[in-house]
Amino acid sequence: LFSLYLDVADTLAADDAEGARATAARLAAWPIPSAETLSSAPDGEFPGLVRDLSARMAGLVKADNLEAQRLAFRNLSGIMTRLTRRYGAPPSGAYSIFCPMAFDDAGAFWLQRDATVSNPYHGQEMLRCGWEVEPLPAADSDR
Repeated sequence: LFSLYLDVADTLAADDAEGARATAARLAAWPIPSAETLSSAPDGEFPGLVRDLSARMAGLVKADNLEAQRLAFRNLSGIMTRLTRRYGAPPSGAYSIFCPMAFDDAGAFWLQRDATVSNPYHGQEMLRCGWEVEPLPAADSDR
């Protein structure tokens, strides 16, 4: 899941709408746990996050141009950030990045593999716009 999210970020940073669409479709095909499984989850926050994640992934798939994809990605990034902070990043870790100029200077966050900014909201026009907010550690074996 996390790898596909990062792949979407990479395609948006490359201004590749078709690549983002294809990767979003793979992301949306990720198996969401059933309602029964979610209702038995020991963590009360998890079911709501998974439902939100599913809705955000569907929004990304429906987006039909770079502008709409970037907006949908911002919404997906919020959920992915919450999931990553709560449950940990993949073994290699991740970085939270912020661009203050995204969306008419409203600013937006996203996650990426390393601390070198590769901006999915501005793409090649302003690829390095933003800064590292924090490193997110890998999930430990106790999670």
